Amino acid sequence: MLMNVADSLDWILESYSAEHPTEISFKGSLRYYLGALLNSVKSENQLICLLKPEFGLSANFLRTIQLERKS
Repeated sequence: MLMNVADSLDWILESYSAEHPTEISFKGSLRYYLGALLNSVKSENQLICLLKPEFGLSANFLRTIQLERKS
């Protein structure tokens, strides 16, 4: 179970925004998409796996998020 799904979503949005500051419309779309997943996501890893193919997030970016969340 996610420690806090909302925190995880915000963390991903902020991390992505920091790496891609010009993609503001993408951030809005991502927030909408992530909100729709809240009821079905059971773990952070599942959330990451769902995001990767849909938004083309790089494996490096996703690993960075996972490592930073653990620390």
